[in-house]
Amino acid sequence: MQFTREDRERYQRLVDRRTACRQSQTSLADLTSYLGTDTLEHCGASGFRVESTLTKCTTQLSGAHRILGTYIWSDSPVRSATSKKRKRKRRGSLRFDNGRTYFGSAGGLTRGLDVHTELARFVMWPPTRFRALYTAVDPMTKAALVLLKKLGYTGVHAEYMVYSTALRVGTAVDLVCLDATGGIVFIELKTGYDDGVFTKSRKTMCAPFQQIRDSALNRARTQLLLAIMLYRRNHDLTPRGIVLHVDSRGCAMSFDMGNLGSTAASAETLYAVIAAGRQTKQR
Repeated sequence: MQFTREDRERYQRLVDRRTACRQSQTSLADLTSYLGTDTLEHCGASGFRVESTLTKCTTQLSGAHRILGTYIWSDSPVRSATSKKRKRKRRGSLRFDNGRTYFGSAGGLTRGLDVHTELARFVMWPPTRFRALYTAVDPMTKAALVLLKKLGYTGVHAEYMVYSTALRVGTAVDLVCLDATGGIVFIELKTGYDDGVFTKSRKTMCAPFQQIRDSALNRARTQLLLAIMLYRRNHDLTPRGIVLHVDSRGCAMSFDMGNLGSTAASAETLYAVIAAGRQTKQR
């Protein structure tokens, strides 16, 4: 494979960020494996399966949606639109420069999955391979990449899995980036949720997070909190958490952890809630 000058420069910038990460005593090497002792497999909606290469034992792990839906989130589903007019517009078709057309009410979900795939491949693939497959990307993908560049984040991994065999919980982080100082940033990507419903909810979450509204934004924050908690338990580091939201119009916004307060303290609180719930279930 031939690399252009632009490819070499991009790789050099990534190497420089990785060097800065090591110098700032963050553990970029941990982003590749758990000491090489376990093999992870994503099992779709059922969660994850982890196999220890030492004991050859296999453990089934519950995913973030199942765990948070059981112990933290309210019973009410989050809304994806606020008006019937918006829902009627979704019944048509949408066609974009990347050659894809999305139909009906399920078109938004399909488009969101495509955006996740495009971003993951942009981060994980060599630039020449990505350009060979994608002559154009979805406007939502482009908006997300522009915002990441504006924030000064460099993607180093996509769909990075973190887990705990003790809690039997696992989740995948959409994007792992390095900031300008070399610090690790976990990013949860959310697409859609037009008409301002991303931040709105009449319900609140379950204790001890009952002061937090059960909106799509805060659910994304708790997904990040779960990933950060699992990472802390294994590596004694606390990455930053950022929610990246892109609506169907291509408007991208970033949100910090908000009302969850101190991320480290909230992560320990979440661990205690899940651990207690798991012990009660075993009894």
